[in-house]
Amino acid sequence: MIPLILIGTAYLIGKSMEGNKKFAKGGKVTTNDADFAKFKKVGIDDKYTIEAIKDVGLGKFDKESILSDIKTKYEALLKGYKDYVLSEDSEALTNAIKADIEVRTRGGDSLANIKEAESWLTDKDKRKQYMQQIIDAQTATITEWVSYLKQSDYSIPFKYLILKAVLGYYYDYKLNKLIEKTPITTRNFTPFDAGSLADLYASNSNYLLQDYTQIQVANALKILESKEKIKETSGGVWIKFNGGSKTSKKEIAENARQLSQMVQNTFWCTKTNAYSQLQGGDFYVFVTKKGDEVFPRIAVRMEGDRVGELRGNNSARQDLEENMLPVAKDFLLNNIPNDSGKKWLDSIEYNDKVIAFKTKLTNEPLTEAMYMEFLNLKSNEKKYLLDYADRNGNVERIEIMINEKINKNDLNELSKSDFSDGLSNYTSKTKHIIGSANFRDSQVENLGNLTTIGGDALFSESQVKNLGNLSTIGGRARFRNSQIENLGKLITIGGYADFIGSQVKDLGNLTTIGGYADFGFSEIKYLGNLTTIGNNAYFGNSQVENLGNLTTIGGDALFQNSQVENLGKLITIGEDAYFEGSKVKNLRNLTTIGGDAAFENSQVEDLGKLTTIGGYADFASKPELKAEWEKRQQQLKNKA
Repeated sequence: MIPLILIGTAYLIGKSMEGNKKFAKGGKVTTNDADFAKFKKVGIDDKYTIEAIKDVGLGKFDKESILSDIKTKYEALLKGYKDYVLSEDSEALTNAIKADIEVRTRGGDSLANIKEAESWLTDKDKRKQYMQQIIDAQTATITEWVSYLKQSDYSIPFKYLILKAVLGYYYDYKLNKLIEKTPITTRNFTPFDAGSLADLYASNSNYLLQDYTQIQVANALKILESKEKIKETSGGVWIKFNGGSKTSKKEIAENARQLSQMVQNTFWCTKTNAYSQLQGGDFYVFVTKKGDEVFPRIAVRMEGDRVGELRGNNSARQDLEENMLPVAKDFLLNNIPNDSGKKWLDSIEYNDKVIAFKTKLTNEPLTEAMYMEFLNLKSNEKKYLLDYADRNGNVERIEIMINEKINKNDLNELSKSDFSDGLSNYTSKTKHIIGSANFRDSQVENLGNLTTIGGDALFSESQVKNLGNLSTIGGRARFRNSQIENLGKLITIGGYADFIGSQVKDLGNLTTIGGYADFGFSEIKYLGNLTTIGNNAYFGNSQVENLGNLTTIGGDALFQNSQVENLGKLITIGEDAYFEGSKVKNLRNLTTIGGDAAFENSQVEDLGKLTTIGGYADFASKPELKAEWEKRQQQLKNKA
């Protein structure tokens, strides 16, 4: 993850780790006129030498002995620098793990993954592995310092003071404090930058670590002027730091140095982990300026060609400032060549809603309206999953809470008899089945008062002929080889919808399918009110001719061997689109294909409103379409 900064002189000084109590920690130089007068007697008038010997401890009072003593201590630091790396387990490590768990929780990671992360708190081996990752990062950073100082031409006293400052402290620009590093500190060492160190030395600084960090921040303006500008707005500019497998190690190292400097005044851990993050992909930063000061506001870390992380600089939670949301949205929609960026924005918004609902549920009894609100949230669970497991942990927690409230009769406008956890205790009076319902081996013919099924609903080879008042299925819905012909009042299917070989002719009021939808060998010809399919849509060997009101297909769209001729109101295909062997001639309102687009051996003659293809566009045997596409891309580029 990814820290704005206020310049000042406030210090949080810890206890001395070693040496004379007069030594000012963090590289603060306290040498005064009396010190200069004293050391001038032996030919020393350099404040760094005087400050260093005050820390080392004065032995023989002659120049040669003083310089020798400082050199001895400096070389000891060079040899023993690893002693300053994290080496002790403590509450600080626990807090780091808890922070990781909090980020995962807010991001909607599954309960299984959260449980695994929680095991780091108690499992000695896993905790040790987590700690080792921090040790490795700290070692890599401090090794940069040591390697450079060994071969640099700076004076030994200066090198001694800055190295001891870096080993023992870090200056938090955001908090405007100098904080002691100890064997339990999990934060990384101050990142090394040769240019900033040279500027520090030339400035004759009295506050080495503080001024070094502030110089890095000041250099952000130079970096801003030198980097590739991706997109400018009236308020700021997006800049890019190249990374990933196609970028050389040398360029990644230089970009990491610049990126680290750029983001010193943020809450982002990128200021110490820039190199490892750039190894995974490019890094985009949106910055604004006020005078000569640069303010990073949004970070987009890529993993290959997909967004790996989106962070803001509003607080330590790294959330986006409200006025930065439209900036992030515009960039992710128009500058990332797939829907992975939009998914991050949508997922953040979705998880905020789920967490807010969880808070409300904690403090209030369960009502009918609240239960329906939860099922509506759950129906979108798959749609807003990122790269976690196949469940959203926040949704899973709410399910557990709802079960607890029902068991404790913490209800309002509802009674325990309104609920069943499956078909084992289902009656004709049941309104809500909390879990899944497999009607195949049941005697149920009429769904009675049933309005919702929280989990999967499997109607294959069942005796059910009519869905009655059923409005919501939270999980999967399987109609293959069922007797059902009409979906009636059903509005939402949260998971996949399997219509293969079914007798369903009319989707009725259905508006949302959260997972994939397969219409193969079914009798469905028209999609009715359906607007959203969250995952893949299979139209091959189906009778569907017109997509009607469908606007979004979240995954692949497969039109091979289909009867589809009219894409209707379709705007977005999230992944690949396969038109070969289809009857589609005009893409009409379709604007975005997130993945590959296969037009070879298709009948497509008109690209309609299409402006974005995130992957490879196969125009083989379609030279006219290829020419049109290239023309559009050039026009968009010129407009930008």
